Amino acid sequence: MLDPETNGAETDWDFRGCDTQYGPHGIHTYVAAMIPQLARRLIDRYAPADGIVFDPFCGGGAVLVESVNSGRSAIGRDINPLAVLISQAKTTPINVLEAHWILGQIIAKTDPMTQPPPIDRHLSYWFKPEHIGSIHSLRQSIAALVDADDPLHPLFLTIFSSMVRDVSLTYRNEVRLRKMTPDAIAKFEVDPIVRFKERGKKAIAAISTLPGSAKADVAVGNVKSMALENDECAAIVCSPPYGDERNGVSYAQFSKNMLGWLGHSPDEIKGYKTLTLGWGNRLRVAPASSTLDAALDSIVNFPEAVRQAVAFYADYQAAL
Repeated sequence: MLDPETNGAETDWDFRGCDTQYGPHGIHTYVAAMIPQLARRLIDRYAPADGIVFDPFCGGGAVLVESVNSGRSAIGRDINPLAVLISQAKTTPINVLEAHWILGQIIAKTDPMTQPPPIDRHLSYWFKPEHIGSIHSLRQSIAALVDADDPLHPLFLTIFSSMVRDVSLTYRNEVRLRKMTPDAIAKFEVDPIVRFKERGKKAIAAISTLPGSAKADVAVGNVKSMALENDECAAIVCSPPYGDERNGVSYAQFSKNMLGWLGHSPDEIKGYKTLTLGWGNRLRVAPASSTLDAALDSIVNFPEAVRQAVAFYADYQAAL
């Protein structure tokens, strides 16, 4: 494509086939993630070398990782606590020897025969009964060995979350949750403790590639009310979220089993979904846009679709 920033010279923006899971990017997948190579090109082009890059929809942290890898600082916000946890883990330098020692202690402390307390039936539905004791014991071991204010805390919870996704009875290549068939479940053999250990070793190695000076401020935050000062950031790089939790990409569905095992209640998880752009039946006014007007005209015979589109773009305009 022709790139105005290079006086019309040809620039290749096709990143098909690139490895998107290198370094910290691969420790935990996240739905609809930005391609890291795209994030890095935008950062290098538009952010000063000593600037701060802000991603108001940080998701799985692709922009934040590339920002700190480039020597810049980063700020990330997201309404989804799982996204924030993953992004914190991917951008926090660690003591590698300590991390390996704690990983070994967690494995040693975990008892697969643990009798867990009653698990919410909506959560247990997605896991083999014989796995629930191991999953619960791993979570308890992490809590006993890693303090909440320890820099390793986000990493080990992220490792735990990735293991939870690995052992859930869902199809991996689908955004929305769909339970495996009985035949697939019968053939599904995975040990949560072994998988946690495997994930842990790979994650520690991946995070060890971060610059020791990496600095990122990552927290839960709603883009429509950011507590940031004017001119605090040098650049904003983001991939805005998809606008339809009901029919499009559902960040809430992707996250709910991991969040459930991380201690978030069903009501809390439902509450995070209500913060998404365009959620709810409150009437909004469509922002002025000839492109949006044309799109709305094309679906005028579907009033509910029009209402949902207006709601999303009105909230998106407020965010901008």
